[in-house]
Amino acid sequence: MLAISSPSTPDDPGSIVLISSQTGEAIRRLTNEVRPYVDNRPVFSPDGKSIAYLRNSSISASEIYIVSVSGGTPKAITADRRSITGLTWTADSRELIFSANLGGVGGLWRIPAQGGTPEHIPVNGKNPTSPVISRQGDRLAYTDRYTDSQFYLYEGPGFAGRPVPGKFGGRKLLDFSSTREDTSPQFSPDGERLVFTSQRTGSEEVWICRSDGSQLKRLTDFDGRAAGSPRWSPDGRWIAFDSRAAGSPDIYIISAEGGKPRQLTTDSHYDSKPNWSNDGKYIYFASNRSDPSSTKTEIWKMPVEGGPAVQLTHSGALEGFESPDGKLFYFSKNRGVYGLWSVTVEGTDEKPVPELKQAGYWRSWGLLKEGIYYVSKEPGERQTIRFFSFVTRKVTPLLMVEKDALYWEPGLTLSQNGRQLIYSQIDHIFNDLLLEEGFR
Repeated sequence: MLAISSPSTPDDPGSIVLISSQTGEAIRRLTNEVRPYVDNRPVFSPDGKSIAYLRNSSISASEIYIVSVSGGTPKAITADRRSITGLTWTADSRELIFSANLGGVGGLWRIPAQGGTPEHIPVNGKNPTSPVISRQGDRLAYTDRYTDSQFYLYEGPGFAGRPVPGKFGGRKLLDFSSTREDTSPQFSPDGERLVFTSQRTGSEEVWICRSDGSQLKRLTDFDGRAAGSPRWSPDGRWIAFDSRAAGSPDIYIISAEGGKPRQLTTDSHYDSKPNWSNDGKYIYFASNRSDPSSTKTEIWKMPVEGGPAVQLTHSGALEGFESPDGKLFYFSKNRGVYGLWSVTVEGTDEKPVPELKQAGYWRSWGLLKEGIYYVSKEPGERQTIRFFSFVTRKVTPLLMVEKDALYWEPGLTLSQNGRQLIYSQIDHIFNDLLLEEGFR
């Protein structure tokens, strides 16, 4: 028999199914989850009686479950809502080994198959993932992997409509001293500071610094639960961000000087990717609250001081920005859908922006009072940062970049005066296969 993850209905993104290794036909469906949950990465226990698997509610939240091969009710083994990147059984089928960040500590962990408190396993790798144990149980193999993405600061063109000169359109002025992912940068309204997300401590947290990289300060500390997507308030005093600190993703607000964050959304919906209205009175955010059983999100709007949320979009939306005049809201759709759309702030007249069919590359775009800047990639050329003018309705290439952007996180910000541009690009992706002898 083989165990695979396969959908049973359009509303089932993935359930665990036993199939015949000879015919490929389904023998038994062991789980039947509906969106937004995905059951995946099934692993047979060595005694052949059980299957351990991951149940994902998002990219950064997983739990380990075990189900009998003969069927029955699956049992939750963990309840931490953390990102789990691999699991395996010990040779005696009594424990599970998995890779995750728990309590701010990343690495390999062991937990009894009946559940309990995870125990950290010290190994030589710095970022161990995807563990596998030999049949004899005395060898542990795993991948040591991490992505090194850096912020590159370029001299911007202003808005004279001229491309930036140079080999790749600019020269690198700033290279943050981190060997982990730095993403989601945004200049403060006055251009003096930068807020961003970093994994430099082993888990995603919100950081702040001067625009030259000095005076680096960590703003959030959620004990390993991810925090990200930070956005400045129009007056530069506050930062909105999303986090799983309370379990499901929620929107938080924190002072730019630090302190205790305030939780804005408090329900069990998937609320993420906040942004501010121009007057600083409202927060826009993506949420699945219109259909909690789906992973599809729409843009919602909520008062900063709290109150009922109002739905703005109705055909799918991921993230967006309010226009300078406060009349429109520009937004991108879910991953894999190119283009940008606009809708009135009252939630009417939703339509695509015809000049921006190549924009919306994941989350690498933004809005200033003069127009919209974004990353695009035409066939046969490097990724290029382009600018769309609200006045002329024309698109101008600003900067051809040397290396690709992170496609799963935002990595582009332009100062309000257009004179500085920060771009997060992948410098290195490291993968090593390590083996620990004498494992117990």
